[in-house]
Amino acid sequence: VLDGGLQMNLFGGRIDLKDLSMERPFGVAPTVSADVGIQDIDLEPMTEVFGFGAITGRLDGRIDQLRLVNWSPVAFDARLETDTAWKGKRRISQRAIKDISSVGGSGLVGGLQTQVLKFFDDFGYERIGIGCKLKDNVCTMDGIGSAGDGYIIVAGSGLPRIQVVGFRRRVDWPTLVSRLNAATEGQAPIID
Repeated sequence: VLDGGLQMNLFGGRIDLKDLSMERPFGVAPTVSADVGIQDIDLEPMTEVFGFGAITGRLDGRIDQLRLVNWSPVAFDARLETDTAWKGKRRISQRAIKDISSVGGSGLVGGLQTQVLKFFDDFGYERIGIGCKLKDNVCTMDGIGSAGDGYIIVAGSGLPRIQVVGFRRRVDWPTLVSRLNAATEGQAPIID
């Protein structure tokens, strides 16, 4: 058990680890538990490093009750959201829109919307946010608001206005991880 906390400066922001504990770090099935706070992470260099399109702005969030077994997540309650107090430009690239849509199980990238996306390199946004509560290998997804049966992941701003909506509230954890991997490797993920 680590008394106090651990703080890391990353991408111009800060990550705080609290209530960090570890069992059997060099044994069979090592276990790690922590609460993680994320504050003011600069999205532009972060998305550049991870190959996830381009997004400008700052990211805040939390990952509560994180539990890793054998260095893989088995439980957490996470919420990541752009900082609404940030005063700079809020832009999201066409590729980032497609990557977020594929991860969130959105139907955005089909049909007419795909044709409209081709004319623009990036779009303005008001807010971006996603939540995931992992339990029993299933992630219960949420966004920054509701949109009928779905949840809003990206709320657009200005013209052209774009909105990304996820429709799958319950996503198999290995499927979500494979979608994230495919998005950061530039491959087109398969959406069932």
